[in-house]
Amino acid sequence: MKPTDVYIRAWLAAVAAVFATSVVNAANEVKVTSYAYDGAKLTGNIKLSNIAYQKSVAVNYADLAQKWGYSCPASYNNGPDSTNYEYWTFSCSIGSAGISQFYVQYNVSGTSYYDNNGGYGVNYQVTQPSTSSSKSSSATTTSTPTTTATTKTTTTSTTSAPTSTYTGGPIATLSSDISSWLAAASAADREFLLANIHPAGTIPGIVVAAVKTQPSGQNYFYHWIRDASLVMEVVRQWYSQSNNSTLSQLFFDHRDLTHKIQNINAQTGLGEAKFNVDGTDYTGGWCRPQNDGPAFRASVFMRFANNFLANGGSKATVIDLWNGTNSVIKPDLEYVSSNFNDANGCDLWEEQRGLHFFTMMGQRRALLEGATFANTVVGDTGAGAYYKTQAAAVESKISSSFFSTSTNLMVTTINGRQLDSAIPLGVIHGYNNDGFYSPTDDRVLASMYQFAKGFSTEYALNGLALTDSAGLPISYAIGRYYGDTYNGLGNSQGNPWFLCTLSFAEVYYRAAKQYIDSGSIAVTSLNQPFFVGARPAGVGASSVTVGTTYQRGSAQFNAIVAGLVDLADTYVRRVKKHAKSGYHLNEQYSRADGTPTGVDDLTWSYASLTTANNARQALVSAGYFSA
Repeated sequence: MKPTDVYIRAWLAAVAAVFATSVVNAANEVKVTSYAYDGAKLTGNIKLSNIAYQKSVAVNYADLAQKWGYSCPASYNNGPDSTNYEYWTFSCSIGSAGISQFYVQYNVSGTSYYDNNGGYGVNYQVTQPSTSSSKSSSATTTSTPTTTATTKTTTTSTTSAPTSTYTGGPIATLSSDISSWLAAASAADREFLLANIHPAGTIPGIVVAAVKTQPSGQNYFYHWIRDASLVMEVVRQWYSQSNNSTLSQLFFDHRDLTHKIQNINAQTGLGEAKFNVDGTDYTGGWCRPQNDGPAFRASVFMRFANNFLANGGSKATVIDLWNGTNSVIKPDLEYVSSNFNDANGCDLWEEQRGLHFFTMMGQRRALLEGATFANTVVGDTGAGAYYKTQAAAVESKISSSFFSTSTNLMVTTINGRQLDSAIPLGVIHGYNNDGFYSPTDDRVLASMYQFAKGFSTEYALNGLALTDSAGLPISYAIGRYYGDTYNGLGNSQGNPWFLCTLSFAEVYYRAAKQYIDSGSIAVTSLNQPFFVGARPAGVGASSVTVGTTYQRGSAQFNAIVAGLVDLADTYVRRVKKHAKSGYHLNEQYSRADGTPTGVDDLTWSYASLTTANNARQALVSAGYFSA
């Protein structure tokens, strides 16, 4: 959703005797694709051009007496697709005054576009049902333009992922083998994860990438900024649920460590990738800088600060975290603001230099969170405005750089690798709940589908039976990327990774919930092959037609959503098959036979299992699936 200046093509005159007239056809900018009225609600679908990220869409209507002044908001559903169009839905509760006609108003970049069904005085006419029903009014007053045109306006709102009240009952029941295994594995893995925070031989605040003693002799006993931040995000989620003082102390220890290492004169400053467990900088050869770390670290501290305040914590402590004696948040945001366009930065695998989808998604999210935090929590409005501007620049770069229209697939690194597990990981850790590269984005789903299919011949393991010992289906084993040579010890042939496999499960769980939240699924030429594709890579739904929007409760909608969750379970079942006894997770598992390999007890593996399980449990908590 690229933020850009929009040339105002015409000015509207005599709109409610306010604006000047010059009418143009806005069919390319916004168009109602379907609508229905049942006597209580007006529902429908809208297709609109993604001119900029910040936008609002409203349905304005007149009552049965032809009196205007009613409005209800439309909600983002999904997109943008490969042609840069988004798909929105509306569900307007109509009061006792009724409804006779309506038009749609799309506000973006200081301009309003209208779809009024083709011209002044036409509008979309609403047919009254033969049997009336009681209605409760939720309309609010608005202005009354009824022509297709553009109007200068100064109000925009941020597109957010839609939510709605769900009353339909469970769509399906989750697979019991995965439910029972995840319950046990998550409890055990929580202890394994916590054991890697400030283990023996480290100073408080350190998060090691893996346990010290390794049969292979490989040494992951360091503090990586990125890995530590993603692990601390899991700790923050636990803290938000329990207000546990032990967990909050882990954050304050992490604050003290972060403040210390931010002020070390390291080779690449705050872009330094890893530190020794005594808090000194690692000075050996390494791929540096890694510009994702400061973004993820700033984000997790801001989220913790919000939870801390909600749990009765001191505002002074939060301000100190921001820019005080123990500041850790603002220094990272300043670094991100100044270095997001650094084409020399290393990717999350510490192999490629360039601009990376994973990194920039994290940077965008951190800057947007930083703008909100600065404005609403600590009152640093100057910083808030700056971070918002920089976030728009990051978004613009992402929008223009990471999807190939020639292949209809995403790109992991500009002028570098195309398909990579950094894509689902970037969505998981960089999505800001605002529709920008969401789990339901058809570009994401299309790319993950093709990526998974490519692994069918990458590993001998994927040529073996794709079932577990009980005969239940399992997914393809997923690695970092095709042709990976890192085997956990050196370079020969790379293997599947536990966290990469789990990233597919988590994106699909999240996508299922987002579809149900929104109430509809718009099928495009990009996501349709994934929806109808056969297992083990596709959803396996049938009769899914491009250009059709399926509403929540329809057979096709339920088939896609249930198929997504079932497909996600196959990825967890793959991890279940190869995990060590006691639910221990290595970094990798063998490409030949699935034997765990690479370092033991990788902390990020445990974090990935936890967040995938959380995404699955969210479906139950919302009432969408039964346990």
